[in-house]
Amino acid sequence: MADNTTQATIDFASRLSKDLPGLDFYTALGWEAAEGGPPDNPLNVRPGTHYGSPTAAADETAHFLTDEDKAGFYADIRKAIATKYPSEDKAIVAQSKAIAYNPHFNVIQGSPAQIQTGRAQYLQNIDSRALVALYDGVQPNSKIDAQGNIKNPPDNPGGLIGGIAGAADGVSGALGSIGNAFDWLTSGENWYRIAFFAVGLGLVGLGAYKAVAN
Repeated sequence: MADNTTQATIDFASRLSKDLPGLDFYTALGWEAAEGGPPDNPLNVRPGTHYGSPTAAADETAHFLTDEDKAGFYADIRKAIATKYPSEDKAIVAQSKAIAYNPHFNVIQGSPAQIQTGRAQYLQNIDSRALVALYDGVQPNSKIDAQGNIKNPPDNPGGLIGGIAGAADGVSGALGSIGNAFDWLTSGENWYRIAFFAVGLGLVGLGAYKAVAN
């Protein structure tokens, strides 16, 4: 299972992607990991506030980013969420970039150079967590059992855990097509994502090896 992926993070991302139609589930998971807030306020909306549960936090976060944003500070994030993308990888790239580089989203304080570096790192954190969770078979509304295993609905097994057919469908749905995936991975601005893509595949391969060995 992907590092730092818990039932709370899954529940929050599942609810937030429902509250904000178009928000990619994996982008939401990555955003949680990059922000690092508590389970009942993972995106640190009004830092120090606790909303009682991941789902309540998701509802409040969606409200904060939409209804309360009278000044339009987060309009570019909402635009990225509302945009239709040809594949899931493109949704993750566009949405995570809009989040990390939103001028009113203070991901780091410091000099202009420090802020630029901090935003790049924040973007990398979102993308890496999103990709690892994707290839680890995590799905919206997944459940994690007492042993830490991911349990998905029978009609949506997710990842390679669901078998070769399920894996093919999951990869196809996530990357759109081999051509799209190749274009994305070889894009100049995405060079660092290739390393995390490889990490995700490595984790899946390790899981498959252990399953066969057992």
